[in-house]
Amino acid sequence: MDTLPSETLIRIFEHFECTIPFDNWEQGYIAEIECPPPKDLIALSKVCRRFRDVSRPLIYRTVAFQWREDKYEEKIIEAFMRTLCDDPHIGHIIRDFHVDHWRAWNLEATEIARKLLATPENLDERQHRWLQRWLAAGRDWPNDDFLFVLLILTPNLRMLDCGQTTADGGIGAYLSGRRDVEDHFFEKMLPKDSSSGKMLSEDEDIGDDDDGDEDDGGESDSDSENKDGDGEAASIMPSEETTHRHVVPHGHPFSKLKEVRFRHDYGNGFDSASEIEGVLLHPGIETLRLFGFTWAKEDVKRMQWSNIPSSLTSLQMKSSIVDAAGLKDILSRCRQLRNLHIVLAVIGRMDSDYQGEEIDFGKMGALLRKYGQRLETFDFETSGFRGYFAPDGHLGSLKNLRALRQLKVSSEDLEDFSGGDEDELAASLRNVLPPRLESIHIRASEGRGGDGVPRALLKDKSFTSLRIVEVEAFDRSDPGNIVVPGWRKFERVDLINRDETEEGELHSITIVIFLRDG
Repeated sequence: MDTLPSETLIRIFEHFECTIPFDNWEQGYIAEIECPPPKDLIALSKVCRRFRDVSRPLIYRTVAFQWREDKYEEKIIEAFMRTLCDDPHIGHIIRDFHVDHWRAWNLEATEIARKLLATPENLDERQHRWLQRWLAAGRDWPNDDFLFVLLILTPNLRMLDCGQTTADGGIGAYLSGRRDVEDHFFEKMLPKDSSSGKMLSEDEDIGDDDDGDEDDGGESDSDSENKDGDGEAASIMPSEETTHRHVVPHGHPFSKLKEVRFRHDYGNGFDSASEIEGVLLHPGIETLRLFGFTWAKEDVKRMQWSNIPSSLTSLQMKSSIVDAAGLKDILSRCRQLRNLHIVLAVIGRMDSDYQGEEIDFGKMGALLRKYGQRLETFDFETSGFRGYFAPDGHLGSLKNLRALRQLKVSSEDLEDFSGGDEDELAASLRNVLPPRLESIHIRASEGRGGDGVPRALLKDKSFTSLRIVEVEAFDRSDPGNIVVPGWRKFERVDLINRDETEEGELHSITIVIFLRDG
């Protein structure tokens, strides 16, 4: 083994590395994902000094703390954080971090934060300032202290996967890297002198800002973003011309961060997209995945920085609520967005007074036509939502979305295709679908045959780029009787938990896949 180059050993040892699975990421502990500790790597690290040097970065490159009933050992996490505090080099190794379930968020991290402040040589100016201001906020609940302190200790993160978000926007503000966002956050968090209204802090005065950002919404922030604080806002804000290159300015606290996942892991209710708005301001994050969130009219009203372009190229929202106002904010803010996946929430997650009245597919379709010209993938799933609510209108024609290559949509959400013969249906499809579409996944309505649209699509020779047609049908729906020359047919059956809970009933879905010959 002494003759093997280190590069070869790394490749071998990488097979034993812990990896965070992508499948079922949104269900977290409900899905009981498997990400075991890298026991084999730990054993290899004890063989000899060379093995230790090779394996150690791989042991800590991916860290996952999960919920297991009666097995969640909080002391292990606390010990791990103390290790990071004592040896900062380990924290710099970590690339992917996954923490699941709210129990981890209740860990007390104040002691570690104070210990970090006692060793300022291990902190940069921004980290030191944040810790001081965070502790000065004096909150009596540690809701997100654990994650915040861990972010201080892991500046080279590539992917962050969290089972719960912060309710006050602090984590998003820290990830943004912007001083103006930081100031806005602490203006809300720091206690005030009741007689003067002035913000109080033990270590610095942060109450001199005259811009009034807190009350002016997104408009005044545009005027003041280059004036706040130490100039970080001016250096970090990406221009429209550079956003698509994901230029992360030198010195940004999370220059390697590319993907963030947040889950609202309770059985019902939602988190608001406004609570993680700061993530959208990071100039290098490409992928954001949200589970159990609302991005709707009221959330947009609470947004403070909608005028600042986002670097996102992929956004996935599952078990969430997105209305026309939310979609407009997404598409106008995320100007480089290429992939958009929206799965509307099922009834079990709704508040008791929710009526679904704000969802208007007609308005959303108009927004797609106006702002969605750069989309390459669009997935819009409404089956669980439609079972209880009747949204207004249809998305309508997506024909002018010329960049669109992959589409997943229910035929009834797209347009009213009822009535008419096969030729008329084919003509309707030509007026609705983009001409360069390469693959389409059609969701049939539950309890209906749903074979008219896919049959007409397969027979129509206008879509020369189309290579894959998938037809999804719930339960008794059966599009499998379609036979069209020039297309090979395959079938598979998937099981899904439509209630997205541990007790939810599994439903079978037949997926009929058509592949074009040649």
